[in-house]
Amino acid sequence: SFHKSFNLPIVSIENLPQTLNLLSNIAPVMRESLASVLVQQCYIKDLIELFDQLEKNNDSENLNLLYSILKSMFLLNEAQLIDQMISSPYYVGVFGILEYDPRVAENKPNHRDFLQNKTKFKEVVIFDDPIVITRIHQTFRIQYLKDNILTRFSDDQTLGILNNIIFFNNIEIVQQLQKSPTFFNDLFDKFTSLQNESPEDQIELQKDLLKLLHELFKMSKSLQAQARVYFMKDLLGRGILNVFEDAIQSP
Repeated sequence: SFHKSFNLPIVSIENLPQTLNLLSNIAPVMRESLASVLVQQCYIKDLIELFDQLEKNNDSENLNLLYSILKSMFLLNEAQLIDQMISSPYYVGVFGILEYDPRVAENKPNHRDFLQNKTKFKEVVIFDDPIVITRIHQTFRIQYLKDNILTRFSDDQTLGILNNIIFFNNIEIVQQLQKSPTFFNDLFDKFTSLQNESPEDQIELQKDLLKLLHELFKMSKSLQAQARVYFMKDLLGRGILNVFEDAIQSP
């Protein structure tokens, strides 16, 4: 009942206490190795499959155990593992398991509903770069995780790992968009063609475009000084001051 590479219990209801014990008591020096095995074995996939079964059966005791297992996986503080856990195939299951914190059982959160139904990814300027889209979604999930879930149990090291992932995602997003032959042209074209919209649409679109610029400015803070200067010069050359002037003058 073990994966040979690291005495990793096969995922099953019977083995949940054993899995939790292994994850909770692992020596710090072994955390990276354990995280590597968890990633290679795609352990989270099996945990989510078990979660679906437990949730159907309303098995609150084992759902609470699964929550503790995931909590321990995050507290390994290994970026490669966190990266896998919040990736598109698994994040819904992960956030589902994280709803079963025994300390808030009376007021169970609904993270899945919020992430799937209450938030919408708004693509004000179309870009079809899969790297950018993946990193934007990942950053949003990590921010949500930081603000709404991990505050209950994370330590400074966990928050540091998450901030690092966000930091490098921001760099990658800005750099990929700068490489795009169309993105910034399309963005500034939308600003210059605002007058072609109806008054209501014009206000709404201008707000969305300015929010996008604001996010880009925030992300550009992660760039090294020279790259940040280049980014700002590029925007100045495209007429960003005119954009701000028009925004100030608009109703």
